Amino acid sequence: MNKLLVMCMVVSCLLAGSGFAVDYYVANQGNDNNDGISYSTAWRTIDKINISSFQPGDSIQFRCGDEWREQLNVSNSGVSGSPITFTSFGTDCNLANRPVLSAYEVITGWSQYSQNIYMASVTSDVKQLFINGLYVKLAQHPDYQHPHDSRFRIVGPDPADPQGKVNYQSAAYIFNTGLAGSLASMCQNNFSSAGIHIKTQNYLIEGREVSGFNPISGRLSLSIPTLNTPKQNFGYYLDNKLCLLDSAGEWYYNPAEQKLYLWLPDNGDPNALDEYNEPVYRIEASIRDYGVRTVPKSYIRIAGTSQYFVSLQEAYDSALHLDSIRSQSEVLAGNIIFDRPVSVTRKGGYDCGYTGKIGDMVLQGNIAVNDGTVTIGGFVLQ
Repeated sequence: MNKLLVMCMVVSCLLAGSGFAVDYYVANQGNDNNDGISYSTAWRTIDKINISSFQPGDSIQFRCGDEWREQLNVSNSGVSGSPITFTSFGTDCNLANRPVLSAYEVITGWSQYSQNIYMASVTSDVKQLFINGLYVKLAQHPDYQHPHDSRFRIVGPDPADPQGKVNYQSAAYIFNTGLAGSLASMCQNNFSSAGIHIKTQNYLIEGREVSGFNPISGRLSLSIPTLNTPKQNFGYYLDNKLCLLDSAGEWYYNPAEQKLYLWLPDNGDPNALDEYNEPVYRIEASIRDYGVRTVPKSYIRIAGTSQYFVSLQEAYDSALHLDSIRSQSEVLAGNIIFDRPVSVTRKGGYDCGYTGKIGDMVLQGNIAVNDGTVTIGGFVLQ
């Protein structure tokens, strides 16, 4: 049974019946030259879905246990009561064996770059990196383990302008003599194109790019001035440069070379295999902007994902057979008409997380059941 939550989450697994609806199937062992309308003639790729057209009521079903590393672009809209549904199929479907649509790419083919640092070729910009499902930080300094390094404080103002009335307040550059040490030597005094993240106000950090560095004055020039004036003794940190990759659990991507550099958290070899000859490390890079892109389409339902409604009637109009409509413990005004050949359950009185009952929902209006069946609980009519 599915759950539709008024002002909250909708989970859908079933497709409402329609004489014109078509079920399409996608499986890793399929073929894009097939018609896609049966298990045995399933399509193979998401790209095939992206170039196909669908009608309200259609469903696109992915085989459980299969995996796709492509971006799904939803190009058609459904209608109220008959959405386009993306869901799963297979006799072995369960929470541990769901189909996977991922914006990540598995990275292999690593070679040693220097000591514990390895590199691999990646032809697309890397936005994030994960190892065995855990997020890995971009190379930065001070390292994540030492965020309060006193060397990385804004010393300012400009020694040539002690009052800071012009240059410093422009926030086009900041001063920190602490960079003129080992880090500057390690980076050969070249911080150009590095990312810089500056605390400019309490609870506000502004991100910019470094355009230049003067090792004598310690001046870091910014590509674009900050919106707020940095203050003396406020902190900052640098990232996104190979010379900053100096600790375990960091990575860097060079778009010009199309090379990804990585120092594993446990100092391991990313090519290592376990006793079953399986990779010890599953290294995944986020190279796509979206896993699933639906904007600006409407009445699209994806099994296991969320959707919000502002009224009971709107939730019911989008409900599928055996769906459950949940609402919070609050007062709603308006009538609701059940007039579709589906069976739904309507429950009220939930907390803000829709995980537990805390009371009843008060409906200031009328209920009419003209078709289908409805099971109601946790409501008070006024």
